[in-house]
Amino acid sequence: MKISSLKYFIAIAETGSINKAAKKLFVAQPSLTKSIKLMESELGVTLFERNKSGIQLTSEGEKIYKEAQIVLDYYNGWKQLSKENDPMTIYAYTHISLVGFLIPKLHIPFQRNHTNVLLKYQGDAAPEKMVSLKNTNPALAICLNRIGDHEDSFNTNGIKRVTLMEGYYGCLVSTDSPLSRFKTVHFSDLKGYCLAFPSHSSTLDENVSEVRAYSMLSGFVPDLVKEITIGNVITVDSVQTVIKMASEQPEVFAVSFFPANTRYADYQNGHMVCIPFYEKETKGEISLVYSDKHYKSISAYRDLVELIKSEAESFIKKSIEA
Repeated sequence: MKISSLKYFIAIAETGSINKAAKKLFVAQPSLTKSIKLMESELGVTLFERNKSGIQLTSEGEKIYKEAQIVLDYYNGWKQLSKENDPMTIYAYTHISLVGFLIPKLHIPFQRNHTNVLLKYQGDAAPEKMVSLKNTNPALAICLNRIGDHEDSFNTNGIKRVTLMEGYYGCLVSTDSPLSRFKTVHFSDLKGYCLAFPSHSSTLDENVSEVRAYSMLSGFVPDLVKEITIGNVITVDSVQTVIKMASEQPEVFAVSFFPANTRYADYQNGHMVCIPFYEKETKGEISLVYSDKHYKSISAYRDLVELIKSEAESFIKKSIEA
């Protein structure tokens, strides 16, 4: 059986029409029909059956379709081996709250093992949006989302998502803050306090798109802002500045995700604590979103995915031991 036969078969299965598949593949329709008949004869099964809307897979065809996709992915990966030494750029995006988490530690070892690959790392308010099958360069993203989030970006065919760790959003404050004595914090407890918020905008209000982007995953920032009032939101240039302000000023707090925030030096030396929010929508997870196609076909991309998973496991283990 030729690889071209599998390509023809998959195209017909996905379009539901030999005519549409022929146009998609720029192949004569009789050639596709002949290829499918030969494939059915070789396998001894009927792959398609006709109905009013066109043709559809038989039960045997459904099974073969799923496995044919895997075979074709592997085939494309084998072809990619000859291009392994070609220069390549991989984009790694991370949620703005997670800048400096996981990837920086493995960045240099990864680059040394893949000298032909340039790894570009940057933060984004909604990093999962940056991972697309249409991207010219392969990309992946470390995201913050609610457990069981049904965000469309997570459910696109060909995009995989794995949970790296579960946790919660909390109120990160100095041990000198009165809030540090709370076991849990209600949004209403934060009235009179200031929220330090990372933003590239000079102003921040409940209608600014960046707030909506930031809260796509957490889903609670707008409600929190309403409680403390917009006048008590301080927008700063980076997460590092947020942490510095919250650690030095008792009246300032940061919205931060545990256990990722245990990486901060002020948390590790006991100068800061993270108080869980009472509101249930603040429970979440850190997940890795990546392209299944690139994972199967590009060894450097696959190595990066596995390195991130391994680093996350190591981080959790150290957090438990601490």
